[in-house]
Amino acid sequence: MFGQIILIAGFIIIVLLLFFFISSDLLTYFQRENMEYKQVEINLKLNGIVTNTYQDKGITYVTLNNSQKIWFPHSRNYNYKRAYLNDFMQPGDSIIKGTENDTLKIYRGRSSYYFVIGKFIDNH
Repeated sequence: MFGQIILIAGFIIIVLLLFFFISSDLLTYFQRENMEYKQVEINLKLNGIVTNTYQDKGITYVTLNNSQKIWFPHSRNYNYKRAYLNDFMQPGDSIIKGTENDTLKIYRGRSSYYFVIGKFIDNH
């Protein structure tokens, strides 16, 4: 009986330790990944082609062809069918943003689009 209690307690301790180490490793991975991305600021100049994009909680994470990794806060332009920047932007898009400017220009094929970083445009 006493041996079974020790066996069960040992099993529970091992499961808890595994859970702790696995969850802390995953958390560290996600924290590292998000630290790689730099927030777009007013004085940051951008000019590149989007190679990868994903969103998390409305924030748009983008990797450019020059390996630059950036993230954009919630931005919407209700003039477009896909109003949310994170739904709109896709790999292959060219993006340009000048310094001291909060407007992001997106070029796709022969068309151009724009979003104002951190703002909602034409929200009726």
